[in-house]
Amino acid sequence: MRLRNSIALVWPTYAVASIHLATKASSCVLDYTSILPRPIEVSISAEYGEFIRTIGSGSSATVSTYRRYADNQTVAIKEYRLPSCTTDETQETKLEYHLGAMVSNISSMTPTLDLLHFSSACQWYVVTEHVPYSLMDLRLTLGPQELVDIILSLEVGIHAMHSLGISHGDIKLENVHLTSDQKPKLIDFGSATFHRCRVDALEAETNVAPGDYGTPAYLPPEVFTSLEYDRAKADLWALGVLAYVLFAGRMPWKLASLRDSRWREVLGIEVADSHWCVAPKSIVSHAICTSEMAQVVGEVPETIRDTIARWLEIDPAYRSHSS
Repeated sequence: MRLRNSIALVWPTYAVASIHLATKASSCVLDYTSILPRPIEVSISAEYGEFIRTIGSGSSATVSTYRRYADNQTVAIKEYRLPSCTTDETQETKLEYHLGAMVSNISSMTPTLDLLHFSSACQWYVVTEHVPYSLMDLRLTLGPQELVDIILSLEVGIHAMHSLGISHGDIKLENVHLTSDQKPKLIDFGSATFHRCRVDALEAETNVAPGDYGTPAYLPPEVFTSLEYDRAKADLWALGVLAYVLFAGRMPWKLASLRDSRWREVLGIEVADSHWCVAPKSIVSHAICTSEMAQVVGEVPETIRDTIARWLEIDPAYRSHSS
């Protein structure tokens, strides 16, 4: 039953501050105490919105749609399953909200609307707009030029996101949804981070989680040779893989792993001493170009072939946006 003291619809003060932050250089030391959630006293259903259905569930979170009481808008609410209320766990949740709020004005990013906290049960929620259509489900109903337009629109948004110092960290087919007029929206900033923050930095220099690259099949080759890699360049590689999947209807390899012979062939990777793993003293060498990679790029429309080839440069030093 809905309570009378439902939360009024006011754009979160912190979200507004986050948008202002977008014009400044990203910081690797955030003041998490300034990221204030809206308190939930009883339950989401009692105070915020009417539950509609669960649309996704993973090991760390569940996403459900709700009809918000304040404006009758359908929103997506991600509920986190935190083992405890440790500082690290709550900071990761706040970071996801913070980064999502910073990119909310970018047309191909799903706007982040609210951060909610039910303190008595140590439950955290991130609220975003609900984008109803999955690109994965609609791919076969779209023509080649429509798919090209979707990919190029995504790249424009990703370029804008990167200009704010933010990398997404989990670009894949499942994380692209479409509006009713077929405009793409990137969802899920759970793996996002400021890509200029070093993994091996001293604790005093950063309190921003580096963000693990989310899905193994979309991993760029450099993650196997360096702890520190450019996560913005990794986003571009994942976008190239996503583009291939859209047009070819399949992954270019089963898994981005040295155990996958197809992945090794496409990248021109030579593994000394073993066909299955890298021995401790082995040298992994990356070819600049392989005939197998040329075949991969050749399966996409000619109008976008050069762009995708740029995203799938094996050497990240040569990987770049199309403009």
